Amino acid sequence: MAGRKFVFPGKCFTSYTVPNYSLIVNPLYQVTRKKNEFEWGPEQRQAFEQIKQEIVHAVALGPVRTGPDVKNVLYTAAGENGPTWSLWQKEPGETRGRPLGFWSRGYRGSEARYTPTEKEILAAYEGVRSASEVGRAEEAPLYNQLPENEKKYALFTDGSCRIVGKHRRWKAAVWSPTRRVAEAAEGEGESSQFAEVKAIQLALDIAEREKWPVLYLYTDSWMVANALWGWLQQWKQNNWQRRGKPIWAAALWQDIAARVENLAVKVRHVDAHVPKNRATEEHQNNQQVDQAAKIEVAQVDLDWQHKGELFIARWAHDTSGHQGRDATYRWARDRGVDLTMDAIAQVIHDCETCAAIKQAKRSKPLWYGGRWLKYKYGEAWQIDYITLPQTRNGKRHVLTMVEATTGWLETYPVPHATARNTILGLEKQVLWRHGTPERIESDNGTHFRNNLIDTWAKEHGIEWVYHIPYHAPASGKVERYNGLLKTTLKAMGAGTFKNWDTHLAKATWLVNTRGSTNRAGPAQSNLLRTVDGDKVPVVHVKNMLGKTVWATPASGKGKPIRGIVFAQGPGYTWWVMQKNGEVRCVPQGDLILGENSP
Repeated sequence: MAGRKFVFPGKCFTSYTVPNYSLIVNPLYQVTRKKNEFEWGPEQRQAFEQIKQEIVHAVALGPVRTGPDVKNVLYTAAGENGPTWSLWQKEPGETRGRPLGFWSRGYRGSEARYTPTEKEILAAYEGVRSASEVGRAEEAPLYNQLPENEKKYALFTDGSCRIVGKHRRWKAAVWSPTRRVAEAAEGEGESSQFAEVKAIQLALDIAEREKWPVLYLYTDSWMVANALWGWLQQWKQNNWQRRGKPIWAAALWQDIAARVENLAVKVRHVDAHVPKNRATEEHQNNQQVDQAAKIEVAQVDLDWQHKGELFIARWAHDTSGHQGRDATYRWARDRGVDLTMDAIAQVIHDCETCAAIKQAKRSKPLWYGGRWLKYKYGEAWQIDYITLPQTRNGKRHVLTMVEATTGWLETYPVPHATARNTILGLEKQVLWRHGTPERIESDNGTHFRNNLIDTWAKEHGIEWVYHIPYHAPASGKVERYNGLLKTTLKAMGAGTFKNWDTHLAKATWLVNTRGSTNRAGPAQSNLLRTVDGDKVPVVHVKNMLGKTVWATPASGKGKPIRGIVFAQGPGYTWWVMQKNGEVRCVPQGDLILGENSP
């Protein structure tokens, strides 16, 4: 089947909506996996028709309901191909109830050999685990998407902490957008995370005091959001322990867990770092609660505190090895030191060592503009690996080698990107064809940066240069040719990388001879510069290497075949890569220089 598509407008159907979803669509999944060939057969047609029918009759999932009269019913079954389970809720007077979700999966490994009883136990286990996840707090919608009559049940929470004198002070705050008022609580001796949790307790106090039917919580703390979304259930099942140790602030979390069981709580995480020009009403309310949670202290205390923070931040930055802001913050936090991002940023800004490092990175080393002018053809190369779908003979990587002065491309397919395969590819494609280079550039991958490569490079007198990490311009030439090679292989595979290994030789030839209306390809390089007063071509090995030629067929009959001379053979012979991908060793008398050859 080619070009067919089945679209269901307005809804997205998943395994939570359709019973046995994963088992039904398994034949479709098998043909769409990247490593498999796309073959549309009777099994796929049957699965496609079945899933269409299931979606048409899909049952709308109901919201999670709470209360003493609500009963959760879990149905499980062990099928021939895998376990299935569904979770329903019933209230008095309902015969069928409302589904909360449908799940299914195939048997994994030895599960297919389980006895019927063991399979039933497996289905029950999966069902109970999924049911516990559904029972968590729901995610609240965007604040501006709440109905007007529901916005009065929305509260924004935040917490903060700072050291004042010799004491650590914390403050928790709750902000009501509709009433435009804040409620806060303060204390000493705890962290900002503790204040975030206390803010949740404040919000629950308000909701319970005013008997709200639902509470929409908005927080910029991922810790709080994740706890209410699912961690509370896990902690409760593990008796409020993690890896055998009591969880942090267990008493607070136990109190919150007991209270959310009797109140519908929906939680949403708010991004606290949004530019003012993109801030929505939700972000503005989050800034309001952030202001309400700030701790007010005297100016004298602020000056002493700021100096103390800078001293500790400078120590952390120097000791951690002059890392960036976030890395320094994590390093200090792991050692029990609570620093602010502003203090770390100021220390890094004033750090002379960091300034020297930045200046060194800004100064252009040898491999930037004009870096190749000192080299002749074959003396400098950039290399890299690209990854492609695995072939039948196990090859899934290609070592790409680009000659720096002309852009001539060499390729070498391998099953694994290793140092040994790197050396093998360089010897076969570069050293034996173009001579030993003076310089090779690569990234910092383990297949390039190791003792085996270092030893081999020293033995051959090669200068091996590693690019600056995460700095694309350093490896721009080889990255560009990687893209050209992938595009060519995909075009030859009718839009896929199918049979790329058989197309690789011809694709390499096409990249080397591509050219354009205003720019020649690597194989047609013209005279570019003057050396010792004489014009020297970039392709500077003998008189035919790198030139376009027409080779007489091996049979001696037929039209000459276009190709590129890439190496000198024994005697008066030349190695030619023909346009059809074939590589031949041709006597010089059977070669005719092409029109683009000087």
